[in-house]
Amino acid sequence: AFELCENGLIMFSDKDLPIGGASHNDALHIVVDTRGTRVSHVLIDGGASLNICPQQTARELGIRQADYTPSLIFIHGYDGTGQPCLGCICLDLNISETYHRVLFHVVDIEPSFNLLLGRPWIHATNVVPFTLQQCIKWTHNKNTITIYAEDRQSRLMHPMIPVPAYTIEVPNIRVCKEEEISQSLSRLAIQKSKK
Repeated sequence: AFELCENGLIMFSDKDLPIGGASHNDALHIVVDTRGTRVSHVLIDGGASLNICPQQTARELGIRQADYTPSLIFIHGYDGTGQPCLGCICLDLNISETYHRVLFHVVDIEPSFNLLLGRPWIHATNVVPFTLQQCIKWTHNKNTITIYAEDRQSRLMHPMIPVPAYTIEVPNIRVCKEEEISQSLSRLAIQKSKK
């Protein structure tokens, strides 16, 4: 969902607060469209110095490692450990009818997000992210665009890319007649009383 204000001003108010008000500790996730796919769990992180695309997201979007532009960057995480960047990709993002060409660094990580938009995108777009209000705002063609965060229920309904494959074993089930059930229960009761 988004809102358009014609005066070009960026203001936040209590009306921007999510349902439940300020009593949340949620990260700021939005939904974008790219390569014909709606991508949920897009983390907006003003603390990140790069835009990040997990390798499994790139695969799900049909991008092969051979398509990556080489990169010599070594990426350090929050825990101080690091890993090499597998390469870079450019994605054309559609965010509420505004278009953004974004350079992402691809890393082989177990993510809690599908894409991460960090300071390079935030600064290039002049986005003002506000985690308390759970929205981002920027001006485009003298209008203020507001993108509201993906709500919790939506994040649960739209799983991370890729959708995990679960194997479910179906037990061998047969239909019993009422007599068979009664006899089985009687046998169980008799066996239980003998113990």
